[in-house]
Amino acid sequence: MDFNDLTGSIPEGIYDLSALQQMDLNDNDITGTISTRIGDLSQLAFFQVDHNLLSGTIPSQMGLLTNLSEYIR
Repeated sequence: MDFNDLTGSIPEGIYDLSALQQMDLNDNDITGTISTRIGDLSQLAFFQVDHNLLSGTIPSQMGLLTNLSEYIR
């Protein structure tokens, strides 16, 4: 869903998608923070959220994502 002029925060419901393998949200106008629930996405292998308006720190729960092979913030 990159390059789609998305606004607002990343919906909390996305963290319920335990089989999600790729989250590609770069080049939008997404605000807020990355939820600590990111650790619930145990199958996530690709995470890209660069060129947005995110704030805060990277949650330590990202360390639980053992399948993550590419992360771009």
